Amino acid sequence: NLKTYFISVVVPNSSTDTNYAISLGQQFREHLIQLFSKDADRIIENDLKPHNNLNRKWVQDRCDGLLLTKNDLSWHLDYISNPTKIIEEFFNELWKNVEKGINQNLSTKKSSYVSLISEFFYCIQGMLDTVKNLGAPTRFVNETFLSEKNNSLDANQNLINKQKCMTNLLYQYLSKGNIPKSVTVDTKVYNVKPDTFSAFQYLVQTRKPSSELSQLIEPLEANFKKISIGNLVMFLETLLKEKDKIVDDFKQYKSDFKSIDRQDTYGSLLDKVRGCPNLCPCCKRPCDVDHTQIKSNPGSLHNEHRCLTGHTLRAMNGYKFEGSGDASLFMCEQIKDDQILVIGPTRYQWSQFKQDHSDWNFESALTDDELSRLHGKYLTVWEKVGPKLCKQYGMNYVTHNSSPKVTYQSFHYILLLDGSGSMGGQRWNHLMEAVKEFIKRRTELATNDRITIIVFNENAKVAFSDEGVPNINVENIKFPSGGTSFTAAFKCVNDSITKLKNTTSSNHVHENFAIIFMSDGEDIFPEYELDKLLKEHEPVIKRFWTIALGDDKSSHKQVLEKINVKMNGSFYDVKTSADLIQTYAEVASSTQPSLLTSIRNLIPY
Repeated sequence: NLKTYFISVVVPNSSTDTNYAISLGQQFREHLIQLFSKDADRIIENDLKPHNNLNRKWVQDRCDGLLLTKNDLSWHLDYISNPTKIIEEFFNELWKNVEKGINQNLSTKKSSYVSLISEFFYCIQGMLDTVKNLGAPTRFVNETFLSEKNNSLDANQNLINKQKCMTNLLYQYLSKGNIPKSVTVDTKVYNVKPDTFSAFQYLVQTRKPSSELSQLIEPLEANFKKISIGNLVMFLETLLKEKDKIVDDFKQYKSDFKSIDRQDTYGSLLDKVRGCPNLCPCCKRPCDVDHTQIKSNPGSLHNEHRCLTGHTLRAMNGYKFEGSGDASLFMCEQIKDDQILVIGPTRYQWSQFKQDHSDWNFESALTDDELSRLHGKYLTVWEKVGPKLCKQYGMNYVTHNSSPKVTYQSFHYILLLDGSGSMGGQRWNHLMEAVKEFIKRRTELATNDRITIIVFNENAKVAFSDEGVPNINVENIKFPSGGTSFTAAFKCVNDSITKLKNTTSSNHVHENFAIIFMSDGEDIFPEYELDKLLKEHEPVIKRFWTIALGDDKSSHKQVLEKINVKMNGSFYDVKTSADLIQTYAEVASSTQPSLLTSIRNLIPY
């Protein structure tokens, strides 16, 4: 052991100190990167906190706020026709600033770590300068730490312990900012030589590590414990040579947001901003509900689609008043339940339309004042975009909607009533009540209507022909039962119109026929009879309605829809016979201008 001790002092193994120094430098660099990565994650998390609630509604609110300040017509048109595009553009501009702020904070934090690296090596240089003035480097460690008298270890084992003492003293200086008077290794106490202690104390006074550096070094205690320093000068000089490499490696470490982010934050936020793809089935304003806040499926109960920021003007989606052709400047929130909505050839009562789209909540989330301000904002925007949209959709450009004039045109109504077996009982009773309501409504309008009523099963029979509306006694209409023949029904219509046109009466209503075709039955498409009817009488058939009774989507509905399309009519899909009364009442009043029509949705629901 004495021989080993002598050799280690006289001919020290410098490669050991060199390797330990290089290893510590590498561990220091890896430790820095780990700490910086954690700090970077915290920076990103904190900088993104203000945007945790970012969603389509939030962005849409801001885009709505630009409606009055933007002077770019193309921007307004895009926001109306493709709002998601504008919302994404707004988000991307917002994200540029967010990402820029994050990168600035990451760069600042990285610079602080570079400063700590410089401080670390500044302290190492200070210790090296101190040690060089304290005697021969090969004997310095052995002579610095003095063992107590009761130390029974041999010289070589004591030297090994003293090398660990040297490492401990270096760690204490860097992590605690002080120099201990004694160090304990494996229960053995070694006192620091007084002149060395004084020199190191002066080092602490002149180059005391900052609290930031000490906090950075402290977690490396386990790494220091694996090191034994035999030649402190050699160790420190080797460590100092690692400085440039450590600084360069750390500076080259990618520290921008895109490189550090592992959560695809941009993509996740963009998905939230895009939001729900569903559009209002009426005005086509996008749903702005954040469905992720509720576990149930979008569109289900308590998680319905909704325009929380308000609906848009219907004219912006091509809606106009049916009678005048004026652009409709109403919003969905302003429509009353009993008003009629016309989409292509199909008429809906607003209350029924809402029921048919139960996955949407049409109730306004805005106060009356907020809704009024929003409507006013849209009207201001309308002055910019309205002329172009009206030209695009074939609407009359107006800046406000006046109350439509109510006109009551007289017609010769032909009521085609299904009297087949399936219409028996309560269905027939409801149908007769519906006819009574129709007669009542037309009578109240004081028109000069005439009426012909045809009841059909497998045959067709004229119950009333060319009568004044007030003269009809519905009680005289008998229920025939039997099968269903659309062929017989429309042949009878054709014969009746031919007869009425040939009458010597000069009544102008014989040039204005309005046919109301009602059925719940199933039959083949009467192509020949319809072609003949249109060929001979199309100019005088001014209106046509199809009222389909039933709660399914069977083939008979498809035939009825096909008849309606052929006659260019309006289609009513009636679920229960009790609804016939309201439907006939609406038809009776439909010579007034209906609320609005869509020239974009030509396929009936």
